Amino acid sequence: MSIGQVILLVLGILLLLILLALVTKIRIYIVYDGQFFMSVRVLGIKVFSLPSKGDKPHRHKEADKLNKQIKSDNEQKKANISDVIASLGGLLESIRNLFGHIHVTKLSIDAVIGTGDAAQTAIKCGTVYALAYPALGLLGSAVNMCRPTVSAVPDYDEEREQYTVVCNLYFRVIGVLASVIPFVSQYLQNKLNKSKEGAK
Repeated sequence: MSIGQVILLVLGILLLLILLALVTKIRIYIVYDGQFFMSVRVLGIKVFSLPSKGDKPHRHKEADKLNKQIKSDNEQKKANISDVIASLGGLLESIRNLFGHIHVTKLSIDAVIGTGDAAQTAIKCGTVYALAYPALGLLGSAVNMCRPTVSAVPDYDEEREQYTVVCNLYFRVIGVLASVIPFVSQYLQNKLNKSKEGAK
């Protein structure tokens, strides 16, 4: 085999690998249950996780033990679903413009709420639905999304607020490039036009 044939073979293999990387699904698994966890997998192999394995938060095996901990430091550590939705809302516009190719295969929001007062508990449960559904509707208009689930369960026996958000999604690198390149091109064009105007 000549040197030219070897070079062509190597270039062909590299091109095949690049094409494979562009069309391969990148899967992201996100869980928030008072602690944030994210895992990124490519071809079923975990390539990144946050927090790292050594820093992975301890998960209680017994629900009663978790409930007692939440109750003991309720004022300091309880999650606020309003803040979660507000933080998500700030990202929606960017997702709409750049990541319409994202496919969300699972999205669930589960809340267990107890305030010690039946009326206030019912109001807070209603607030979860009132905040979640508009945000999910906006998100659904920006990405390809499965049917999300929202659950707010009242707890009239003890005071606690426990929220769990689970999101599984995937995208392809070629989709990212197809979305980003037009924006980069437009940005560079605008910079060029401003430079020309400044030179006049």
